[in-house]
Amino acid sequence: MKKHVFLMSLLLTLLLAAGCGSPAEQRSSAIPEKMRVDAALAQKAADTAKTVPGVRDATAVAVDGALLVGIKVAGFDRLRLKPTRNQVHAKAGRLGQGYDVQVTADKKLYAELREAAAQIEAGALAPALLQKEILKIRRDMQP
Repeated sequence: MKKHVFLMSLLLTLLLAAGCGSPAEQRSSAIPEKMRVDAALAQKAADTAKTVPGVRDATAVAVDGALLVGIKVAGFDRLRLKPTRNQVHAKAGRLGQGYDVQVTADKKLYAELREAAAQIEAGALAPALLQKEILKIRRDMQP
């Protein structure tokens, strides 16, 4: 009887030890260790977007070859939304050559981009969570 109890406890210990691998072993290889974040380019893009007539406020995120710009357009300026968005896209494209530039005037996406930019600045999110959030925003920005 004592032999069975000893073997069961040994087996349980081995199973628990095997399941508790190091965090590096448990991480998926699809999730990058480090994301390329260009805060200076994001700030330049946001400042440049604010110079376009009709844009009240702007935010931007530059991560892994993508430059995502959110603009806030209010009042009668929303009647000229497409030309305003095109102007911001052209100016941001000149700044971020080699980047996939996307511009949105959607209020929800603007708020999500602003939140992502704040989290990047504060370093509040792990790279995996940040990448997941940015991919969701990019998917939502697609026409």
